[in-house]
Amino acid sequence: MSEEGAPEDLIYLAELEGLGDAHLVGAALENASIPFKVAANTASGFDVVIPRSWGMLYVARGHVDAAREILQEVRSDQKMAHEAYDPEVDVDRPPESEFVAD
Repeated sequence: MSEEGAPEDLIYLAELEGLGDAHLVGAALENASIPFKVAANTASGFDVVIPRSWGMLYVARGHVDAAREILQEVRSDQKMAHEAYDPEVDVDRPPESEFVAD
C-alpha cells in the first residue's frame, strides 16, 4: 500500500458520483474480472474499501483501458435511464432544492 492508501499496483481512474455509481461500476468491473478498489471519502480522509460509499476509483494497472470503457458504458446507461424516466431532467446538473427558505 502507498501512503495514500491505494495499493501500488492500482491506478486512479475516476471519481465516483455517488453510492449508486459505486455499486453499478463496481458490479460491472467485477463481472469483467477487473481488480479495483474504491477510496471512500470518510470524516478522517480517504480509506480504501470495497464500494459502499462514493470516492475515488482505482483499477489494476493492466486493465485501465477496459475499465475506462466499462465506466463510460455504465454512466451512459445511467443517463439514458434517467432521460427515459423524465426527459426534462438534466442528469448532468444536480437537482435544485425543493425547500424554500423563509
